[in-house]
Amino acid sequence: MAQIATAEGVSLAYETIGSPGDPPVLFVMGFGAQMVGWPLDFCARVAAGGRFVIAFDNRDCGLSTKFDGQGAPLEDVIAAASTGDDERARSLAPYTLSDMARDGLGLLTALGIDRAARTPALPWSTSSR
Repeated sequence: MAQIATAEGVSLAYETIGSPGDPPVLFVMGFGAQMVGWPLDFCARVAAGGRFVIAFDNRDCGLSTKFDGQGAPLEDVIAAASTGDDERARSLAPYTLSDMARDGLGLLTALGIDRAARTPALPWSTSSR
């Protein structure tokens, strides 16, 4: 597993599968989950379909930078957001979704990639969805 540091100083653990010459696709795991949540056979199938797969641990997950002790407890952030007090929720959180999006862009930049596929044409996808 490799590591990079973004321009903002966040260390991100990541893995790649496939050829760097293929169009890249960035796999972003959901809230609180590690990149190992992506089944390896799924990643391999996407790579075999002609994509350069990049998966990473979001900040505060797996082997990426932890923000322990920063911001309010998660339940306080969720409570504020649940009542619609987005401003309070943002002030309590140690970082925002925008920060996390910049992490993904920072990873791509560190890998020398200026653009990743938004919706990869997967070999098993159909247009009837």
